[in-house]
Formats: sequence, C-alpha cells, structure tokens
Amino acid sequence: MQLRTEMIDGVRVVRPLTLVIDASNSAELGARLPYELSGTRQMIVDLCCVREIDGDGLAAILDCWRAARDRRVRLVLCGLSPRARLVARLLDVESVVVIAEDLDDALSIFGVTRPAPTERIA
Repeated sequence: MQLRTEMIDGVRVVRPLTLVIDASNSAELGARLPYELSGTRQMIVDLCCVREIDGDGLAAILDCWRAARDRRVRLVLCGLSPRARLVARLLDVESVVVIAEDLDDALSIFGVTRPAPTERIA
C-alpha cells in the first residue's frame, strides 16, 4: 500500500493512497503506520482517498493509535467517507481516537493552519 507523508508545521500527515482498506491490505497498513510515528509528537491519518474501510482496516488504525499512545504521540483521524464514518461509529472508534472532518479541522486540533498554496508563474 502506498502512503503519502508530509510534514505541516511539525505535524506528520499520513495519507493511504488506496480506495479500500480491508482484510486484504489492513495488515500491511497496520505494519506501516507505527513506523510513521518515529520522530514526531503529532500525527494525522488522512483517509480522504479511502472510499471503504472495514473492521480490519479500523483495527489496523486502532493498533497504530495504541502505538502512538505508548510513544506519547497525539493521533487524529480525518477524511473518513460517510460509510467509513458509520463503521467507525458502529465499532465505537470515536471513544478512543479523535476524528476530524477534514485535514484543516485535524490541523486546527494541533493549533496549525495549512499554508495557502502559492501561485506559479509560467
């Protein structure tokens, strides 16, 4: 599974670049997300590219949350599709992980605003 990672004002933003997170790829995600915790105190998992996530996918994210908690890293989820948000509610994920609507909302939890895009002059 491909991940896009960027730092925005000290916050690591990790974005899985896949449409579905399920039993077929959740183990890979579960192995890679804790690696992304290294060297940061604040991390956002942005699921804006993910259209479907099942219980296995959310379990992988909860494993990352446990690793983050153990390393004292604040973790926020954002960008869940309506269907993924429903699964998260059914599994009571919101009781342990902060879920923001989108990346800007997640960054605001850390007191950060995303820099405005710069225009390129041709």
